[in-house]
Amino acid sequence: MTERLMTIPQVAQALGMSAAFVWRRVMTGEWPSYRFGRSRRMAQADVDAILAASRQDGGVVTTETPAAAE
Repeated sequence: MTERLMTIPQVAQALGMSAAFVWRRVMTGEWPSYRFGRSRRMAQADVDAILAASRQDGGVVTTETPAAAE
């Protein structure tokens, strides 16, 4: 296995979130992780999958109201 493993602080920095937020997701089982003794790691592929799953396409916001039916 040559998969890159990241520490929780590295994941938090990469996602622009707090380490506490990432820890909560890992400890509740929402996000997969590997445990080595007392430390946890997340696979880069899993972090990429989390990012891809949370992607939302932007929409166009308009302030116009629909025309009233006659």
